[in-house]
Amino acid sequence: PDVAATLNNMGAMYQSQGRYAEALEACEESLRITRAARGDNHQNVAMAYGNMGNTFANQGRSADALEAYRKAHRIFRAVFDEDHPLVAKTRGKIEAMEELPKLASEEQQQSAAAAPSTSGSGTAAGRSEERQRAVEALSIRELKAELNALQAMPRGALERGDLEEELRAARARGGAQQQ
Repeated sequence: PDVAATLNNMGAMYQSQGRYAEALEACEESLRITRAARGDNHQNVAMAYGNMGNTFANQGRSADALEAYRKAHRIFRAVFDEDHPLVAKTRGKIEAMEELPKLASEEQQQSAAAAPSTSGSGTAAGRSEERQRAVEALSIRELKAELNALQAMPRGALERGDLEEELRAARARGGAQQQ
């Protein structure tokens, strides 16, 4: 299990560096080890799915990200109370991923309305810009969901190890957003 936790952390680190193939490989190996050692409904299995979802989301693989987040959420709900921060966090990510196509569509409509003949939304560059704006909106939604979850958390609700894992994940996400 210690090796699995290290692999999962390495996956988050690789993901923050944009090394997505390595991130997924590390998370998948962590998932395999953790499931074998602790079963399918352990919080570390959910953490691995969550990291995989983050990697998929950063790659623009929304359907894969949504599936991974849903798996993580199902496990977190089985392990923790409904108001636990990790349950709220994954719920927020699911909602944000479900909202992403709508945000992209709204951006495209706004771009087309602002400059229909020169917007470039039909070009590869225009689509890339729209996707970047949608991902930025997703990141803002995730941060708001995390902040709300932490503010709603009763004092002492997280064990020290959980908090340290949350801090590492937040730092990894912060690094990925700054690049």
